[in-house]
Amino acid sequence: MKEAELRLLFDNGIFKAATICRHPMADSWMLKFDRKKGLPVFMDSQRISPRAFKTLDAAFQAAHDIGFQEVAVVRGYG
Repeated sequence: MKEAELRLLFDNGIFKAATICRHPMADSWMLKFDRKKGLPVFMDSQRISPRAFKTLDAAFQAAHDIGFQEVAVVRGYG
């Protein structure tokens, strides 16, 4: 999902947590959002799904821009 859609879902209380995890098969990070009900969703960019972040700082900033104050970081996928 794109950032604007994620922000709308966050404002409506759909998400319970955000996690930054390693992107499989790449040297980058991705943002995963766990819903209260249903499957998790990943942040997409215009061309790539899921969006790849080169640094943790960029991933933290994107989660903060959506509205999250706390974000977990895990080394594995999922």
